[in-house]
Amino acid sequence: MKSDLFVSVAFLLVLFFSVGLASCRQETFDLDKKERDPRLVGTWRLIEKGGDVSFPVSETIKFKDSGYCIGLTYPKSRDRYYTEEANQLFIVTSPLTFEYTGWAERYYYEINQHRLYLWSDKEDMLARRHREAYTYDRDTNS
Repeated sequence: MKSDLFVSVAFLLVLFFSVGLASCRQETFDLDKKERDPRLVGTWRLIEKGGDVSFPVSETIKFKDSGYCIGLTYPKSRDRYYTEEANQLFIVTSPLTFEYTGWAERYYYEINQHRLYLWSDKEDMLARRHREAYTYDRDTNS
């Protein structure tokens, strides 16, 4: 009788711990599986500073097809990027934080021929307030 009770309690403890551990499993976010707008790839030169963009923008931004963005958050920075819905640009400044939380800075963009407009505010992007955007021209020499 005591052995049956012991086995039952041990079985229930193992069951509770395994269910608990499975429910606490953390989802990891893989940057390599994120989409990237191929129109962004290349070098862009700042031609006009717009309204309130919440990062110190350098004069040149390079988007690489490998998912790296050089020079967006500060000159020569080497951040990761991905896009969603053809107008949202996500910048990952800390890949380790992103891996566990999925957190990235969100910006909005529009590409019109050889020009890139970058906003930090969705309403400005939807209203196409180009004066509020940071404006870049594609560098065709690089």
